[in-house]
Amino acid sequence: MPHDDNLPATATIDADKVDPYLVTGRDTAEPPERMGGRFRFLGPCMITSAAVVGSGELLTATTLGAQVGFMLLWLVLMSTFLKVWVQIELGRWSISTGRVAVSGYDDVPPRLGRRGWMSWLVLLMFAQFLTSQAGVIAAMRRGHHREGGQPPRGEVPVALGGIVTREITYRGSYRFVDEISDALRLMAEGVDVSPLMTHEVTLADALHGFELAADRSTGSSKVMIDLRGTA
Repeated sequence: MPHDDNLPATATIDADKVDPYLVTGRDTAEPPERMGGRFRFLGPCMITSAAVVGSGELLTATTLGAQVGFMLLWLVLMSTFLKVWVQIELGRWSISTGRVAVSGYDDVPPRLGRRGWMSWLVLLMFAQFLTSQAGVIAAMRRGHHREGGQPPRGEVPVALGGIVTREITYRGSYRFVDEISDALRLMAEGVDVSPLMTHEVTLADALHGFELAADRSTGSSKVMIDLRGTA
Protein backbone atom coordinates (compact mmCIF):
# COMPACT_ATOMS: atom_id res chain seq x y z
CA MET A 1 0.00 0.00 0.00
CA PRO A 2 1.29 3.50 -0.71
CA HIS A 3 2.45 5.58 2.21
CA ASP A 4 2.14 9.36 1.97
CA ASP A 5 5.17 11.18 3.47
CA ASN A 6 3.68 14.62 2.75
CA LEU A 7 0.86 14.47 5.30
CA PRO A 8 0.55 17.57 7.50
CA ALA A 9 1.19 17.22 11.22
CA THR A 10 -2.50 17.58 12.06
CA ALA A 11 -3.84 15.24 9.39
CA THR A 12 -6.23 12.43 10.23
CA ILE A 13 -4.78 9.14 8.97
CA ASP A 14 -7.09 6.41 7.74
CA ALA A 15 -5.77 3.21 9.29
CA ASP A 16 -7.16 1.11 6.44
CA LYS A 17 -4.98 2.96 3.91
CA VAL A 18 -1.70 2.82 5.83
CA ASP A 19 0.65 -0.14 5.68
CA PRO A 20 2.11 -0.53 9.20
CA TYR A 21 4.94 -2.68 7.87
CA LEU A 22 6.17 -0.16 5.29
CA VAL A 23 9.40 1.47 6.51
CA THR A 24 9.83 5.03 5.20
CA GLY A 25 12.48 6.28 7.60
CA ARG A 26 10.37 9.23 8.66
CA ASP A 27 9.98 7.99 12.25
CA THR A 28 13.38 6.28 12.48
CA ALA A 29 16.06 8.00 14.55
CA GLU A 30 19.79 7.39 14.39
CA PRO A 31 21.08 5.27 17.27
CA PRO A 32 22.87 7.21 20.01
CA GLU A 33 26.68 7.09 19.86
CA ARG A 34 27.47 8.20 23.41
CA MET A 35 26.79 6.25 26.59
CA GLY A 36 24.64 9.04 28.02
CA GLY A 37 22.32 8.90 25.04
CA ARG A 38 22.03 5.14 25.33
CA PHE A 39 21.01 5.35 28.98
CA ARG A 40 18.00 7.44 27.90
CA PHE A 41 16.56 4.31 26.26
CA LEU A 42 17.33 2.03 29.21
CA GLY A 43 13.99 2.63 30.95
CA PRO A 44 11.73 2.00 27.92
CA CYS A 45 13.82 -1.04 27.00
CA MET A 46 13.42 -2.54 30.46
CA ILE A 47 9.64 -1.94 30.38
CA THR A 48 9.37 -3.59 26.96
CA SER A 49 11.46 -6.54 28.10
CA ALA A 50 9.37 -7.01 31.23
CA ALA A 51 6.17 -6.89 29.17
CA VAL A 52 7.18 -9.94 27.12
CA VAL A 53 8.24 -12.07 30.06
CA GLY A 54 5.84 -14.99 30.06
CA SER A 55 4.98 -17.97 32.20
CA GLY A 56 8.06 -19.81 30.92
CA GLU A 57 10.40 -17.48 32.75
CA LEU A 58 8.22 -17.07 35.83
CA LEU A 59 6.95 -20.62 36.35
CA THR A 60 8.55 -23.24 34.14
CA ALA A 61 12.18 -22.30 34.76
CA THR A 62 11.77 -21.87 38.52
CA THR A 63 9.76 -25.09 38.85
CA LEU A 64 12.35 -26.97 36.82
CA GLY A 65 15.13 -25.68 39.08
CA ALA A 66 13.23 -26.66 42.21
CA GLN A 67 12.70 -30.20 40.94
CA VAL A 68 16.07 -31.11 39.37
CA GLY A 69 18.44 -28.45 40.68
CA PHE A 70 21.18 -27.33 38.28
CA MET A 71 21.04 -30.48 36.18
CA LEU A 72 19.07 -28.77 33.37
CA LEU A 73 20.45 -25.27 33.81
CA TRP A 74 22.10 -25.59 30.42
CA LEU A 75 18.66 -25.97 28.82
CA VAL A 76 17.41 -22.72 30.33
CA LEU A 77 20.53 -20.83 29.30
CA MET A 78 20.52 -22.22 25.76
CA SER A 79 16.81 -21.51 25.20
CA THR A 80 17.17 -18.00 26.61
CA PHE A 81 20.08 -17.30 24.26
CA LEU A 82 18.45 -18.78 21.16
CA LYS A 83 15.05 -17.17 21.55
CA VAL A 84 16.60 -13.68 21.39
CA TRP A 85 17.90 -14.29 17.88
CA VAL A 86 14.76 -16.13 16.81
CA GLN A 87 12.60 -13.17 17.84
CA ILE A 88 14.93 -10.69 16.15
CA GLU A 89 14.82 -12.58 12.86
CA LEU A 90 11.05 -12.99 13.07
CA GLY A 91 10.70 -9.24 13.51
CA ARG A 92 12.99 -8.55 10.54
CA TRP A 93 11.10 -11.05 8.39
CA SER A 94 7.73 -9.46 9.26
CA ILE A 95 9.01 -5.96 8.44
CA SER A 96 10.60 -7.01 5.14
CA THR A 97 7.68 -9.11 3.89
CA GLY A 98 4.73 -7.25 5.45
CA ARG A 99 3.38 -10.53 6.85
CA VAL A 100 2.95 -11.71 10.42
CA ALA A 101 5.12 -14.55 11.64
CA VAL A 102 2.21 -16.97 12.02
CA SER A 103 1.47 -16.80 8.30
CA GLY A 104 5.13 -17.45 7.56
CA TYR A 105 5.11 -20.65 9.61
CA ASP A 106 2.60 -22.04 7.16
CA ASP A 107 5.17 -21.78 4.34
CA VAL A 108 7.71 -24.06 6.03
CA PRO A 109 7.70 -27.57 4.49
CA PRO A 110 6.79 -30.36 4.90
CA ARG A 111 3.04 -29.90 5.06
CA LEU A 112 0.75 -31.92 7.27
CA GLY A 113 -2.67 -31.79 5.69
CA ARG A 114 -3.31 -28.27 4.44
CA ARG A 115 -0.86 -26.56 6.83
CA GLY A 116 2.87 -26.48 7.33
CA TRP A 117 4.21 -28.53 10.21
CA MET A 118 5.21 -25.40 12.14
CA SER A 119 1.60 -24.16 12.07
CA TRP A 120 0.54 -27.25 14.01
CA LEU A 121 3.42 -26.71 16.40
CA VAL A 122 2.28 -23.13 17.01
CA LEU A 123 -1.26 -24.41 17.66
CA LEU A 124 0.08 -26.73 20.34
CA MET A 125 2.08 -23.83 21.78
CA PHE A 126 -1.06 -21.69 22.08
CA ALA A 127 -2.90 -24.57 23.75
CA GLN A 128 -0.07 -24.87 26.28
CA PHE A 129 -0.15 -21.10 26.78
CA LEU A 130 -3.89 -21.11 27.54
CA THR A 131 -3.57 -23.94 30.07
CA SER A 132 -0.61 -22.29 31.78
CA GLN A 133 -2.45 -18.98 32.00
CA ALA A 134 -5.44 -20.78 33.47
CA GLY A 135 -3.13 -22.25 36.09
CA VAL A 136 -1.70 -18.84 36.91
CA ILE A 137 -5.18 -17.34 37.32
CA ALA A 138 -6.37 -20.27 39.43
CA ALA A 139 -3.36 -19.94 41.73
CA MET A 140 -3.85 -16.24 42.28
CA ARG A 141 -5.05 -15.07 45.63
CA ARG A 142 -7.88 -12.65 46.23
CA GLY A 143 -11.31 -12.76 44.70
CA HIS A 144 -14.97 -12.13 45.39
CA HIS A 145 -17.85 -14.49 46.08
CA ARG A 146 -21.38 -13.12 46.22
CA GLU A 147 -24.29 -15.14 47.59
CA GLY A 148 -27.61 -13.77 46.34
CA GLY A 149 -31.26 -14.60 46.73
CA GLN A 150 -32.84 -17.00 49.18
CA PRO A 151 -30.27 -19.43 50.67
CA PRO A 152 -31.21 -23.08 51.24
CA ARG A 153 -32.81 -24.13 54.48
CA GLY A 154 -30.62 -24.84 57.46
CA GLU A 155 -27.00 -23.99 58.04
CA VAL A 156 -24.87 -23.40 54.95
CA PRO A 157 -21.29 -24.69 55.35
CA VAL A 158 -18.52 -22.30 54.30
CA ALA A 159 -14.86 -23.22 53.78
CA LEU A 160 -13.61 -20.51 56.10
CA GLY A 161 -9.99 -21.65 55.90
CA GLY A 162 -9.96 -21.33 52.12
CA ILE A 163 -11.61 -17.91 52.27
CA VAL A 164 -8.98 -16.63 54.71
CA THR A 165 -5.88 -18.10 53.05
CA ARG A 166 -7.00 -17.14 49.54
CA GLU A 167 -8.10 -13.67 50.75
CA ILE A 168 -11.55 -14.01 49.22
CA THR A 169 -14.21 -11.40 49.92
CA TYR A 170 -17.50 -13.16 50.77
CA ARG A 171 -20.62 -10.99 50.46
CA GLY A 172 -24.33 -11.72 50.75
CA SER A 173 -27.17 -9.97 48.98
CA TYR A 174 -30.84 -10.50 49.85
CA ARG A 175 -32.46 -9.43 46.61
CA PHE A 176 -36.06 -9.50 47.85
CA VAL A 177 -35.52 -6.36 49.93
CA ASP A 178 -35.15 -4.17 46.85
CA GLU A 179 -37.85 -6.02 44.93
CA ILE A 180 -40.48 -5.47 47.62
CA SER A 181 -39.67 -1.77 47.96
CA ASP A 182 -39.73 -1.32 44.19
CA ALA A 183 -43.09 -3.11 43.94
CA LEU A 184 -44.62 -0.94 46.66
CA ARG A 185 -43.33 2.20 44.98
CA LEU A 186 -44.80 1.21 41.60
CA MET A 187 -48.16 0.39 43.17
CA ALA A 188 -48.16 3.76 44.94
CA GLU A 189 -47.56 5.40 41.55
CA GLY A 190 -50.68 3.73 40.16
CA VAL A 191 -49.13 0.97 38.07
CA ASP A 192 -51.73 -1.70 37.25
CA VAL A 193 -50.44 -4.99 38.64
CA SER A 194 -53.71 -6.92 38.32
CA PRO A 195 -52.51 -8.93 35.25
CA LEU A 196 -49.90 -10.51 37.50
CA MET A 197 -52.49 -11.76 39.99
CA THR A 198 -53.48 -15.18 38.66
CA HIS A 199 -55.16 -16.54 41.84
CA GLU A 200 -56.88 -15.13 44.89
CA VAL A 201 -57.85 -17.10 48.01
CA THR A 202 -59.42 -16.27 51.35
CA LEU A 203 -57.48 -16.20 54.58
CA ALA A 204 -59.01 -19.54 55.55
CA ASP A 205 -57.62 -21.09 52.35
CA ALA A 206 -54.14 -19.59 52.79
CA LEU A 207 -52.52 -23.02 52.89
CA HIS A 208 -54.09 -23.86 49.54
CA GLY A 209 -52.78 -20.56 48.21
CA PHE A 210 -49.22 -21.49 49.11
CA GLU A 211 -49.70 -24.86 47.41
CA LEU A 212 -50.88 -23.07 44.27
CA ALA A 213 -47.84 -20.79 44.30
CA ALA A 214 -45.47 -23.76 44.68
CA ASP A 215 -47.11 -25.80 41.90
CA ARG A 216 -46.00 -24.34 38.57
CA SER A 217 -48.34 -26.63 36.65
CA THR A 218 -51.25 -24.46 37.79
CA GLY A 219 -49.87 -21.51 35.85
CA SER A 220 -49.74 -19.39 38.97
CA SER A 221 -47.77 -16.17 38.96
CA LYS A 222 -48.87 -14.26 42.05
CA VAL A 223 -51.34 -15.78 44.48
CA MET A 224 -53.11 -13.14 46.59
CA ILE A 225 -54.57 -13.81 50.03
CA ASP A 226 -57.59 -11.70 50.81
CA LEU A 227 -57.19 -10.69 54.47
CA ARG A 228 -60.76 -9.46 54.57
CA GLY A 229 -61.96 -13.05 54.74
CA THR A 230 -63.83 -13.12 51.43
CA ALA A 231 -62.72 -13.78 47.88
